[in-house]
Amino acid sequence: MENDDRATVALIGAHALGKSHGACNTAGAQGLRPSEAYAAGNGMAWQGLCDSNTASATGKGYNTWTSGFEGAWTTKPLVWDNEFFVKMQPEYLDRWEVFDGPGGHKQWRIKDATGEDEGLLRLTSDVALMYDANYSAIVQEFATNMTAFDDAFEDAWFKLTHRGGFWSPDSKCDTGTIPQWILDQSSNHMLDTDTVVV
Repeated sequence: MENDDRATVALIGAHALGKSHGACNTAGAQGLRPSEAYAAGNGMAWQGLCDSNTASATGKGYNTWTSGFEGAWTTKPLVWDNEFFVKMQPEYLDRWEVFDGPGGHKQWRIKDATGEDEGLLRLTSDVALMYDANYSAIVQEFATNMTAFDDAFEDAWFKLTHRGGFWSPDSKCDTGTIPQWILDQSSNHMLDTDTVVV
């Protein structure tokens, strides 16, 4: 998607917020993909099918299924910070181990974790950042310099969110029409390689 190494690491750093859901390990737990749901006349895709207790529990807490991976990336998943990168510094290199997560997928955790580190998640793509010289250097920079992470993320996020196709001439912002400087961005397009089947 035309991202350089810095933008790639910054965007992966969005794992600073939230968690991944996949504690339910039931066949077909994720529900129908969008193309299947719409073909069936259902306007909602990925409706979780897990329910350990009642209908009111479907799709909530441990009954949630999106990616099939389970866990938070940081100890404060509701706070924007650089802890995601801090826990991937060289001293953590040999501390992450692969295991079968509750959703049945391979994921990573800190070996023998206790306290707030227990249950932290890394995907293989996250751990790979520690083993690539270029990515690792950026991870270390963001771990020690929150401003550098903020600035890189801001730039990468703007580019990502402003090149998903051409804006409609009737599109609007909170304050009226979309500013011309946004419409003039050279990144206001989608690449052929960005197309996916859903």
